[in-house]
Amino acid sequence: MTQEDKELLLKDICARLPYGIKVRYSSYKEFITCTLLSINPIYNNVDLWSKNACFNPVSISKIKPYLFPLSSMTEEQKKESPFESSLLNAFINGYISLFEDEELTVDDIVGMLNWFNKNHFDYRGLIEKGLAIDATGLNIY
Repeated sequence: MTQEDKELLLKDICARLPYGIKVRYSSYKEFITCTLLSINPIYNNVDLWSKNACFNPVSISKIKPYLFPLSSMTEEQKKESPFESSLLNAFINGYISLFEDEELTVDDIVGMLNWFNKNHFDYRGLIEKGLAIDATGLNIY
């Protein structure tokens, strides 16, 4: 894992920490699904918990968060979103130019990113980069 990848992953999981993010931990013998407990950004390591054990410290390079692609968002989830559907769809599809026609505030953007974090949506492209695992159909949240 490159330093750039570590920094990207660190930024992402820090924002998701309050929402009980699940990660896959690559231990010496197996993969274990754990909940992220804490992050030490100075040493690039984390503390993890599973129903059988705690793991600490663990290098950030040994974990991958379970996230949902934006494309997997259901119509029900879109309706639950606190955002107007045109704004949400524009964000999901990457049409920034559509924002020019909307009154978009910093609070709107922060709120949307917090909602994505809370619902474990991958808006940074970590799945495509191999830094996260697609949680669709895994029923872990």
